[in-house]
Amino acid sequence: FFQLQAFPNPFSKEVQINYELKEKDWVQLNVFDQLGRRLFSRREEIPAHQVGMLSWQAPGPGTYFVQLANSKHSTWLKLISR
Repeated sequence: FFQLQAFPNPFSKEVQINYELKEKDWVQLNVFDQLGRRLFSRREEIPAHQVGMLSWQAPGPGTYFVQLANSKHSTWLKLISR
């Protein structure tokens, strides 16, 4: 189980993406544009009860989608850049 948050959302220049993993596992964070093109990807091993943070700048105004996945779960978050 994990949590995924972004602040601020909507954002104008940069968004902070926070995630927390409840158990030891790998985690993959992907950011996609509206056409499904992957703009960013990061995969890493995370110890139990670890909080991760990423600051991301959108290439321009639009809607973006963040996917957080591990070996058991996957979740999505919609980001809006002005």
